[in-house]
Amino acid sequence: MKDTPFGRITRSVRWFRFALFGVLPILLILAGGLYWGTQRLVAEREETLKVQFSLLMGYIDMHETLLRRLQDENARLSAPPPGEGASLHPQPLPERPGQSLFRGQEQGMHLPFSMLCAPPDCAAARRHGLHMGPYLSNAYTTFWSTSSFPPGETFLLDRDSSVAFSVPGVRVASGMGELSGEEFLAVTDRVREAFGDRAGSSVRRRGPTGRDVQWLYSPRLPRSMIAVIRAPVSRRVWEGAVAPEVYAASVLRSQRIAVFDYFLGKPSYDEFWLSQGNGLPLVGEGVPPVDESVEEDDAPGDHPPRYTRDGLVFRFKSHDGAWEAHYRIGYAQMLRGNAWLPLSALALLVLGVAVRPASPTGTTDEWWRRPGRRSASWWKARPSTAPSSTPRRWPCACWNGTTVSSPATPWRCAGWG
Repeated sequence: MKDTPFGRITRSVRWFRFALFGVLPILLILAGGLYWGTQRLVAEREETLKVQFSLLMGYIDMHETLLRRLQDENARLSAPPPGEGASLHPQPLPERPGQSLFRGQEQGMHLPFSMLCAPPDCAAARRHGLHMGPYLSNAYTTFWSTSSFPPGETFLLDRDSSVAFSVPGVRVASGMGELSGEEFLAVTDRVREAFGDRAGSSVRRRGPTGRDVQWLYSPRLPRSMIAVIRAPVSRRVWEGAVAPEVYAASVLRSQRIAVFDYFLGKPSYDEFWLSQGNGLPLVGEGVPPVDESVEEDDAPGDHPPRYTRDGLVFRFKSHDGAWEAHYRIGYAQMLRGNAWLPLSALALLVLGVAVRPASPTGTTDEWWRRPGRRSASWWKARPSTAPSSTPRRWPCACWNGTTVSSPATPWRCAGWG
């Protein structure tokens, strides 16, 4: 076909047909596969985070149940509980000079406890510590031994004095790690700060009167929350001059139930925020990634993920609407371990775009096959108009077996007339 405007249009139409019916379906298939793979990847991450959030809600309920049981048991005490051969031994406390730390343990195979007091309170504390320490230790082991969740440290403390108890004791080895002296002080200081002057940034959760559990945040305990409840005891039990203002506290560490992080050896998200009601987050730094331009749905349950500049944000809300969690996963974290998806799509895309009809050596136009022909004369060639340093040698063989003897002969294969 001569290099005429009509010929160029014909070749352009043929190439357009090839792109439309050859390359475009490949691109559509690739786009569909990429979309399906991405949605599947996001759904898997959402299911993983949903399981973690459900475990966290169950863990919160267990801590609140423990504190309410302690409240009930304290109310039943009319005399100091028995302590079979309990003893107290001093321990160093370099984090708080001027106060004394004791490790106590009931005779036999019992979990050790710790008692903290200042010199003005230590005389009375050593007397009732031989009873209240073993009592708290037995309540702790009895409750957590029947639970499927990992235990958290439990405290009893007097708001108006320096006396406080903890189980397990400070620097007591356990499968969940050791409670350090700094963590012991962080809990007692935060509780007294919140209830001593009635100040604090915590949010009270609605519940039966007198059985409210208040959750506190302490910057000295990252990824942890402190659950507190008022658990009064009589003056005869505490052996004080005035009726004590006793509080029970429990420390919830969110990393203890991060089962996927434990088995995978890496976190399944980049950032995490947990808030109670509409208050400030109790876990996580800063404010949660809330889209102020869109009114978010406050219905309980999980919500669709939101795409942001820094990654995907997953939002979950408890069934009673009291707790709300935000998880952020960066795009690099999402594709880690799944890089085959975008790389495969990119490779196939490049391959699909690069596909085009091949030309024989020495020609510039594509070779097109005419439908309906069954001989070698289907093919036609036109000599290249590009300059060449090597002169063409004659005679030349045509593609259908004929021979062109000289340049004067039209270079056209037989059968095209």
